[in-house]
Amino acid sequence: MGWWQINADVLAGSRFVISPLAEAIAALKVLESGSPTHPGERAWLDAHLSAYRARQAADPVTALLIRAALGSTWNADFLTPTPEPRERPRTEASFEEEVERIRGTPPAAARADLLVSLGTSGPLPPPLRRDDLPPRTADTLTWVWRATVLPYWPRRRRALEADVVARTAQLSRGGWAAALDAMRPGMRWLGGSRLQINAWDNPPRDLAGGRLMFVPVTPRTGWVSWEAAPCRHGTPADGHGVEPGAGLDDAPDPGGPDSSRTGARPRGAEARPRGVEAGPRGVEAGPRYAVVYPCAGALAEGEGPPAPHALGVLLGRARAAVLVLLESPMSTTQLVGLTGQSLGSTGRHLKVLRDAGLVHRRRAGRSVLYYRTAAGDTLVRAQPRP
Repeated sequence: MGWWQINADVLAGSRFVISPLAEAIAALKVLESGSPTHPGERAWLDAHLSAYRARQAADPVTALLIRAALGSTWNADFLTPTPEPRERPRTEASFEEEVERIRGTPPAAARADLLVSLGTSGPLPPPLRRDDLPPRTADTLTWVWRATVLPYWPRRRRALEADVVARTAQLSRGGWAAALDAMRPGMRWLGGSRLQINAWDNPPRDLAGGRLMFVPVTPRTGWVSWEAAPCRHGTPADGHGVEPGAGLDDAPDPGGPDSSRTGARPRGAEARPRGVEAGPRGVEAGPRYAVVYPCAGALAEGEGPPAPHALGVLLGRARAAVLVLLESPMSTTQLVGLTGQSLGSTGRHLKVLRDAGLVHRRRAGRSVLYYRTAAGDTLVRAQPRP
């Protein structure tokens, strides 16, 4: 199994990061596979798959490039750059800022990464022996973002924010083991400062001095990535390190639903390698590590279970939808992300449901979670199912 050694300082400095680029990469994976990762993704895929396939068919070189970059064992390193967290909390880089990192990849670096994702020592297929691979990749991701993600981004972003709230609440209630064990298949807290990140047989990594980020995406896919310090024993001529593994796709438990698996390699020969930034007063910050993971099921699907018709007549459709969703504890932010209702409307529905004895609330750290009472459960379960 692959695991990371994570000390208390790294955990204390870790953060959740919302990345538009990661969401676009995850969407690209779904479009390339042609299969939805959860039922709520079917309508989205039906709406955009034919346009994506037509675009790829019109550009065979780019089609081959994307297939090669999304390898069966590794992702091409340059395709999945590790996010750069902002110094100010609750801020994020724009998609345009993030994708420029892909566009600016040196051509030799991109070709070296493709050799890893293809699982070969070379040579590359003739159509990929060219210098415009990074801009082609960036252009494809820009199309995916603008055509298939951006129109849904407000709702997707609310779902991502709600997931972060839920994970933070898990952390408050049960510590890191509770927050990390359920994050994605194959990942669990082993104790002794060890985090199993997947089921692949890779050497352990010590994250001491690094910055750890957790990045949610709405499709049920994921990967891990890092951009580390230079190799100590030399680097290949193209300026890349030789150690595989940064950018590993989520490896599921055997037979699990998440079939993603990817790798990438730390860049190593640059004067300041990617991921090693100048900190305050010129002090270099440590390498960055990221775990990209799928949102919790109902949040990722974007729609909760429909409220039974009779319950909607009794309570009102919007209020009934809130009550149905509260089978498990949720914050107001999560409910807003799932229902699409405003924060004010959601708060009013929760007050009415609390006054009626159908919902209770409790504090979890800085969050307030709402959940159904026994009376609320009885009312929902008494409804006829379609």
